Amino acid sequence: MASELRRPLVVHAVRSDGPLLDLLRAEVAGGGPGGKAALPPVVVMHAFGGSAETALALSRLAEAVEARVYFGFSERAARLKRAPAAIQAVPAERLLIESDEHAADAACRAVRGACDRLAAARGWSRGEASERTARNALEAFDPSAWKEQDRSVVTVRRC
Repeated sequence: MASELRRPLVVHAVRSDGPLLDLLRAEVAGGGPGGKAALPPVVVMHAFGGSAETALALSRLAEAVEARVYFGFSERAARLKRAPAAIQAVPAERLLIESDEHAADAACRAVRGACDRLAAARGWSRGEASERTARNALEAFDPSAWKEQDRSVVTVRRC
């Protein structure tokens, strides 16, 4: 549905890298409306805990059909043993940070922690990591980037 409506898809896949890749490859192979590839314009991997190899495979799959895949790292996900390699494997313009917390205070601490871990893995300062991931988030969720030439875009009200 996200592909057909040209909207982002947010995926939380826990210990299911293989089945997720199989599903997305099948969607691409099956084609979408009008014979176009059946991936949404943006796929966000929420709290990505996968390997560097999975990140690269997802990136290649998305690029092949002119979609964009972003990888969100929460503090918990960024603490995983394989997280630094995955963070390094993801192109800088596809990295996101997230809290994955419910309470506001915990969310603020978690975002800072995720930012610090991402910065350490990339060799960046906290400021650079913060600026890059904020810019990436704005690009990922920019509705003008989702539409096709002949489709209208939904207006997003900013608060």
